[in-house]
Amino acid sequence: VMDLSNVEPIRNSEVRTIVNQGPTENRIDLTFVGDGYTLAEKERFFADVERMTRDMFEGQTFASYLPLFNVHAVFVPSQESGITDGVQK
Repeated sequence: VMDLSNVEPIRNSEVRTIVNQGPTENRIDLTFVGDGYTLAEKERFFADVERMTRDMFEGQTFASYLPLFNVHAVFVPSQESGITDGVQK
């Protein structure tokens, strides 16, 4: 376990727990980290994570596994909206 107590937070970043099923010692911690969401799109990012979490765990395949998971979302604002095309500008 890394000690991150001395790490300076990134400006306008935020971490939210979407699903908390118990202590991390006996859960699987699933963390979504967004890319391409500007500060103005922060709430959209968290809504997208909530939707993806519902979609992942509502079907018969994974629904019974949800009690084993904690789900977190890490928002760090991007300068530009959308995904990068890989071409340096």
